[in-house]
Amino acid sequence: MSGESEPSNETLMEIGRLCAAWSYLEARSEATLWGIVGADERLGPLITWRLDLPNRWSMILNYAPKKHDVETVEILRLINKDLTPVTRDRNIIVHGLVHAIAMVPVRPPYGTPLPPPHEFARIPCWTVFRGAQAGKNFAISSMAVSIVRENIQKIGTRVTSFNVQHGYTKVSQHEGQIENDWPKQIEESHQ
Repeated sequence: MSGESEPSNETLMEIGRLCAAWSYLEARSEATLWGIVGADERLGPLITWRLDLPNRWSMILNYAPKKHDVETVEILRLINKDLTPVTRDRNIIVHGLVHAIAMVPVRPPYGTPLPPPHEFARIPCWTVFRGAQAGKNFAISSMAVSIVRENIQKIGTRVTSFNVQHGYTKVSQHEGQIENDWPKQIEESHQ
């Protein structure tokens, strides 16, 4: 193996893009749910503020038949069907434990440099450490993150299109003061 080891700077930047795409998808899904249940900017946050994306979509699919015809509900079901594996993939990247096993000689001769950090007995992976898939490993790469981000963006585009078609444009209004003295650096420990 040669080149920069994973997670590379490129992969880390792509993870940031993935997180931004996920945030957008969450906001669009929130607008979908608010539109379906008829919530406004005051009531909507009370409904969705503690719901993760899968639970928002559970509510969307639960309440959509009360407002939409069968064909429209099927569009939402297809979005949710695609969202399920994308949520899993996103969680692997964002919440997976990053680990690898580096090849290091047991007793290198005196003065011999250690192998470069990109020589591994086990390549860097994201490992699922909780739930039904605990222990599964997924190789880290910027390509993998890029594919998951693109999938998230495609679903976000579909949700946005649905919302525009049905007039679901209400979103949380965040008009508070901008915190200028944020973040605060932690002082060095004196232990």
